[in-house]
Amino acid sequence: VAINPDNSVTVTDDGRGIPCDTHPKTGVSALETVLTVLHAGGKFQNDSAAGSGYKVSGGLHGVGVSVVNALSERVDVDVIRNGNLHSMSFARGVPTAPIAVEALKGTNNPAADRFVPPDVLLQGKKKKQSIKDMSGTSLTFLPDITVFKGEDGKPCIEFTAKRLEGRMNEIAYLNAGLALTLTDSRQRNNKRKGNKDDAN
Repeated sequence: VAINPDNSVTVTDDGRGIPCDTHPKTGVSALETVLTVLHAGGKFQNDSAAGSGYKVSGGLHGVGVSVVNALSERVDVDVIRNGNLHSMSFARGVPTAPIAVEALKGTNNPAADRFVPPDVLLQGKKKKQSIKDMSGTSLTFLPDITVFKGEDGKPCIEFTAKRLEGRMNEIAYLNAGLALTLTDSRQRNNKRKGNKDDAN
């Protein structure tokens, strides 16, 4: 998780990556569907042939990212899957352009560097794997200043690093082996959160 100088936030993971093929029901990419349709997340799939997305989830059941998108002035999302970088941008929940796809090759590519797991970055090691084997999602959002108000009732989108750190502590404690990083580019202050099972 990174708080950027403009008070946007970037959340990056090295998971499977949001699917990007055409969604059979919406006719647009699954990435666009997940970011614009409520309950479109694939966490609890009942089709036994397709398999369940997750056995357990602490998320918002397909609501979270589509609501973040709708309440953000800007959302930029990149997904790396099957050796391709899929990119899409939104303004207040509406796509600004169709999904763009770029083929990534080799083992070193700056576009893929952000998907290196945080524990690898913190140990200063370079991830030694082909880009075709990498996967993950990186999403940057800037909350809509016309929607969010600060404690004084005036428009405000300033994130509190300490509050994010507390929430990340809770998540790390509840998920064995999970490594999280918090970078505040406003203060140049990097912090890592993890439970005792992954702390070195």
